[in-house]
Amino acid sequence: MEEVVQYCHSLGFWGFCGIDVLFDSQNRGYLVDINPRVTGSSPALMALQTLSKTYGFRIGLFRRGGDINFYGTTEQLIKEVEEYNEANEGKSRIVLHSMYQHSDNKVRLNIGVYGNDMDECKKMLYKYALPAKEEES
Repeated sequence: MEEVVQYCHSLGFWGFCGIDVLFDSQNRGYLVDINPRVTGSSPALMALQTLSKTYGFRIGLFRRGGDINFYGTTEQLIKEVEEYNEANEGKSRIVLHSMYQHSDNKVRLNIGVYGNDMDECKKMLYKYALPAKEEES
């Protein structure tokens, strides 16, 4: 991705750019699309840039839109995220980009997890950003 950025800069492009990358079963990434505009993931990219400057984070995972859920209440979600962020200060951080209480026990959200440990980031993302349960589909 850094090579794509350098190439775009050499052509005179600057600013926001979203890119789509697909990963195969060997965890090799393939660039499939470049979107030279503000995209839905722009808030996550801006958060990563800020957290990179503050903590040196190099990894950011983001889930948004669709039927992405935390099963619990908004209050419970905020409490758990605040506790996690406090306990992991400087190592990892969860950012709730947006959310709303969809039902009594379901919060729809856009969430980012940032840090330097991919496994830890995935673990937290999979804990808080779940697809609809089968009985809801």
